[in-house]
Amino acid sequence: MPGWFDELSERAGPLREAARGFCAWRSLDPTARGIHAAEALGRTLYAFCHEAEGDDPYEEDRFIEGAGAYLGLLTLDAHGGAGHCQANGNHRIRLGPHGWFDPFKAIDAALDAERPLDSLAESLAQAEAEARDQGPISRVLTALYAALSRDHPNVRVVREFELDVELDDGTQIDLRRLASALSWPSTDDDQRRLVRDAERLVAMLPRRGTSEASRVRTHEEVVESLTRLLPRPISADFTEGLPNGVHLATVALEADVVLAYVEQHAGRARFLRAEELVELGGAALVHATALRNLQQRVATMRFERLDVHGHTWVAGRSGDGLDAARIVLSEAHARARALVPNVALAVIPHRDTILFGPSDDREALQRYAGDLMARAPHPISARALSLR
Repeated sequence: MPGWFDELSERAGPLREAARGFCAWRSLDPTARGIHAAEALGRTLYAFCHEAEGDDPYEEDRFIEGAGAYLGLLTLDAHGGAGHCQANGNHRIRLGPHGWFDPFKAIDAALDAERPLDSLAESLAQAEAEARDQGPISRVLTALYAALSRDHPNVRVVREFELDVELDDGTQIDLRRLASALSWPSTDDDQRRLVRDAERLVAMLPRRGTSEASRVRTHEEVVESLTRLLPRPISADFTEGLPNGVHLATVALEADVVLAYVEQHAGRARFLRAEELVELGGAALVHATALRNLQQRVATMRFERLDVHGHTWVAGRSGDGLDAARIVLSEAHARARALVPNVALAVIPHRDTILFGPSDDREALQRYAGDLMARAPHPISARALSLR
């Protein structure tokens, strides 16, 4: 019999079946709704915290997954919004105009809290605040969009996942630093500081279609830009979705992948445009500088062996957003071959992942990369690229 889970339809995504399974496992009434469902979840959470530890080492993970899905649907049903969103294997609930809520983190925190029910109640209150654009994440996004609307009215947001925002010219903005300075519940001073910081961040974005865009940079500004350049592999299709008149500085890598360049700042990164190459010393200098800047981060590069369905590969584990970019570094190839000597191919399904493998594993690598790419917010390619 259809119930309120079904009323959420596609907005529930995979959480609907996970919540149903949780109800069956913990003997919850799947038709209970609203405050009654929240109270039932609280009782189940409290009981689980006081159960004797069983033989299943993954039981707590199962509980977090099921209870998180159930909590996510409860908040979506109560407050409305776009619903389930996923990126890089992370699941969130979009509530209200700009709110984001992580129900799995809420359940995990409640299990670790001295007073689990108080922790759950606080998470429910935070979800409600997010739905009203009064939560810690929605406040940051609202401040950013207000500043963008005022200073860059022609800018369009093409992708948003929690505190990661991408603009239509490829500029990527990480808002975690703004959020970290915002308490919750926030004070008037917090809000004034947030507005100021958001305006300062937006002020650093490159202008479009104004005389300021053609202003000649000083020598100091050119040096500063060069020190911040890093390579960024992107799909060749990425450039086709850019606004008219926007052309990125790129060089072909192989097949459907091109190498672009980003100017990295704290909290944001912007793609280098083709018309900026001359001012920065030319394409050859830009390319060499970006690679040198990446090479200087070799100390932070980390790789591990990865066993998948009988295959042994090497996976980037640096966690700095530059793993895919390291396909251009011979040092990275050498590190991979130190772990698996017959490495000859690499796949870069998205910017945070690089996988190395032998030639015989081409098809398996591409299938695995295709699965990763399908879930990625910044997909690149599932094609296996030959290493030199």
